[in-house]
Amino acid sequence: MKLVNYQLLLFISFNCVFAISTAGAEIIPDATLPSNSKSSQTDSIITISGGTQAGANLFHSFSRFNIPTNTEAIFNNSAVVKNIITRVTGSNASQIDGLISTTSKANVFLINPNGIIFGENARLNIGGSFLASSAINIKFADGTIYSARPAPNTPLLTVSAPIGLDIGNNSGAITVRGQGHDLSGTPFRRKDYNTGLQVEPGQTLALVGGKINLDGAILTAPGGQIELSSIKEQGTVSINTNSGFNLGYPENPNFDNIELSNNSLIDVNGTSSGVVKIYGRQVNFQDGSLVWLQNRGMGQAGDIDVLASDSLKLTNTTVNGIPSGLVNETIAAGASGNINITTPLLDIHNGAVLAANTFSTGIGGNINITAQSMGVFDYSPFSTRTISTVSAFAYSEGNAGNINISGQSLSIFGGGFIGSVTTSSGASGNVNIKSENIQISGRAPAGDVSNITSSSWRNGSPGKINIDTARLKISNGGLISSSSFSNSSAGNVTINASDSVEVTGKSGSTTSQIRSAVRVFGSELEDKNQAAIIRSQLKLPDVPQGNAGDVTINARNLQVSDGARISVQNQGIGNGGMLYINSNSLVVKDKSSITANTASGVGGNIQIKSTDVRLQNNSNITATAVGNTGSGGNINIDTKNLVALEDSDIIANAQASFGGRITINAIGIFGTQPNKNLTSESNITATSQQGSSFNGVVSINAFNFNPNITAIELPSSITQVTDQITTGCAAEAGNRFVAVGRGGLPENPTDALRGETIWSDLRPLQENTNRISKIITSLHTEAPEIIEATNWELDASGNIELVARFPHQKNQLALKCTNQSS
Repeated sequence: MKLVNYQLLLFISFNCVFAISTAGAEIIPDATLPSNSKSSQTDSIITISGGTQAGANLFHSFSRFNIPTNTEAIFNNSAVVKNIITRVTGSNASQIDGLISTTSKANVFLINPNGIIFGENARLNIGGSFLASSAINIKFADGTIYSARPAPNTPLLTVSAPIGLDIGNNSGAITVRGQGHDLSGTPFRRKDYNTGLQVEPGQTLALVGGKINLDGAILTAPGGQIELSSIKEQGTVSINTNSGFNLGYPENPNFDNIELSNNSLIDVNGTSSGVVKIYGRQVNFQDGSLVWLQNRGMGQAGDIDVLASDSLKLTNTTVNGIPSGLVNETIAAGASGNINITTPLLDIHNGAVLAANTFSTGIGGNINITAQSMGVFDYSPFSTRTISTVSAFAYSEGNAGNINISGQSLSIFGGGFIGSVTTSSGASGNVNIKSENIQISGRAPAGDVSNITSSSWRNGSPGKINIDTARLKISNGGLISSSSFSNSSAGNVTINASDSVEVTGKSGSTTSQIRSAVRVFGSELEDKNQAAIIRSQLKLPDVPQGNAGDVTINARNLQVSDGARISVQNQGIGNGGMLYINSNSLVVKDKSSITANTASGVGGNIQIKSTDVRLQNNSNITATAVGNTGSGGNINIDTKNLVALEDSDIIANAQASFGGRITINAIGIFGTQPNKNLTSESNITATSQQGSSFNGVVSINAFNFNPNITAIELPSSITQVTDQITTGCAAEAGNRFVAVGRGGLPENPTDALRGETIWSDLRPLQENTNRISKIITSLHTEAPEIIEATNWELDASGNIELVARFPHQKNQLALKCTNQSS
């Protein structure tokens, strides 16, 4: 009995295992073609033959299409076949964890509306391109449709080329699993090329359907094209097979979500042009997942294009510091491609990157972003030195590309970085930003400040920074800078703000700034010997020779506060730059400054055109030379009112040469005056430490010059409204009006006379003969008060008039009216 039970158990177990294995391994033709597909299996090899051939197209149809682990499915096709077109008509998703191969070079189309799952061991060995889709139909040029939901009496199959995919509602998901990439180094290097789905060089690998999920997946098309497209609702995706597969989309498609996680990689590196296209609704890159395009040849590399109809989010890094993101780079003579992003929301955080870099003579690509809302913030959870970046770097002779951003809002926090940088002889690119609202604030714990930068660390020239916005706020140590640490000159910074620019505050010892500067690397370090060693290692000069660039700010309102700074600066032997400010209102307060300073060269110049300029609480406008040779710069201020209070100075001094020139054209200047020396009061100085013969010039053209004005203390209590309103008395008997001279309040004309009063005409009134009978018609008038004229103002015709201040009116006591007859 035990033996029988054991044999029965063994029989059942064997048949269960066989059934499971057969179900998992089934490639079952469905007998829907004129000449049906056939499949046969020998050991781990499944041979697919038969099918219906029409010209260069070979059609296969299966009710199930599954390839288990360590199994190979071979399409047995002749050399004349260019397209192997395979559909799955059953109700189950395809599970592929083995090898798909062809006997001759051909493109392979696989459609299953229920979805397709590629396991960790899925591989491709085909000569052409590969397209996997959860589409319902494939369209052809002659109008023929090859459907995964075939109807009876289907017409004969076509010899024409496929031109489109019909996506149904709620089409199945496409999932690709793997063990993740092994990228390392800068530039990136990949060791293992024998993993994941891979096509031959120059071919296309495309996944088109419902949701797309890459979980540790690796997709490779050397110098070819990889395309991910997630479509949620019914629509047609066009196909152009003339060169690989180029897909097109209907107007305003309803995309679905795409997610890359756990070190997933899209790799199109090669010696020829590679292209990556990703189209989805919410597109997410996580945990070191990357698109990587590296040009290793002489030609122009292709672009990385991402269209996310809802959002694109790049998040986190691997433990060893490989970021999530999009990277397009060149390591050869060929130029790098561009990165193009279109989305309502772009979120780059926790160490993720967008990077277009050149490590060679090839030109770096551009980064082009159109996003209504964009954020770059924070650092890797595994290293505070790995910050979130949007960067175009030149590491060799090739020039870096430009960064172009447009949208409604841009936020850079927690050490986030947007910049084009050169570390060699190649020039860095320009940074061009058009955004209604821009905020730059804070820094990472390791010290990296949130910033927008174009800079040079060798002899290559830094690019320009151009910002067009309505409102710009830089706070808590945030920075906009075009800088040079080498012998090249710094670039220009131009900011156009239709509303306001605010630069405020610090983060530790790091001030919020807008600047163009030539800087000595390590100048802020206390150990100057250590700073010199670092400069030597980086091949940076101890004394840079370039000139500072220009800073131009056009804004309706500009405020610099809480220790912040706007500057053109040169710590080397070159000259300072120009600082231009055009605004309606300029406020510099609380130990803040606008500076154009040099260490040895000629001091920079400052030109301010503003309706109102106010300096307050130890704030300065300076154009000084502190070195052994440079002369002070020039400061030109054209304004209606200039107010400088609480030890706020305007300075164009020099240490070892001639002082600069200060020219102020104003209607009114208050709280400051020219002075030979800086005092505890507010001063205007253009002096030299070499003596009075080296002093500069202070030229003031003002109609109202009051150096003694001080800040006004506002009352702490609010005046009651009832104390300000005079109560009127109703007129008596026919609405008559009584004019009063010095005598105070009048008697009621209908009351009896009291006291001795002389009237010019006394006659009885009808009501009472002892009442006043006539209103005085002529009263004594007090002469008007003479008030000294103290202000200059412009009249409607543009003429300047000397006018008096309106006299201060004391509060009047409320009038009380007696009862009156009607």
